[in-house]
Amino acid sequence: MATVSPASSAAQSTLRSPASAASAGTDGAGAFKSALRHLAGGVCVITTGRGDDRTGLTVTSLSSLSAEPPAVMFGLNLASSVFPVLRRHRSFGVNFLSAAQKEIADRFAGRGGAKGPARYVEARWSEGRSGVPLLEGALAALDCELEELIERHSHAIVIGRVREIRLGPNDAALLYWRGDYERLGWMAEEARIALGLRSV
Repeated sequence: MATVSPASSAAQSTLRSPASAASAGTDGAGAFKSALRHLAGGVCVITTGRGDDRTGLTVTSLSSLSAEPPAVMFGLNLASSVFPVLRRHRSFGVNFLSAAQKEIADRFAGRGGAKGPARYVEARWSEGRSGVPLLEGALAALDCELEELIERHSHAIVIGRVREIRLGPNDAALLYWRGDYERLGWMAEEARIALGLRSV
């Protein structure tokens, strides 16, 4: 196993030329990203805004912050086009994607060049309590009020208080691991067929 120490790399950079120090910093970030690719994560789409001011992104960094009160958090790049929209509207939706919703994940990740409201095409949406778009057919969807933005380094930690919870079908989950999508579990129809419960 290769070992990279960000702290020791920073200390050694004082003994190197500026060019080699910059290279070491890039190598450290690359190694960090490579390490995190081994951490499997559930795929969510974050939605925010209204009408023509809608946008959103795909995240794998969502986590529960507390159950009482219900709150979640995720990391958001300060350079993201989503950041100013979220700041304006002060609410967001969290949509947990099923294994059948890979195309939605791709679209909200910007693959294919879709931006803003164009990311919402070819999927069905309804409004949550705060007015944020929530995905029909998601495994679960949360309507969240923005509670706090904590800016650190290149990102903000987004903390949201959950105001509405919608539970969807009991289908396989979409995961992201080692730079690609995976699935966990069975789709409901697959489970019915496997158990011999499919109606004739």
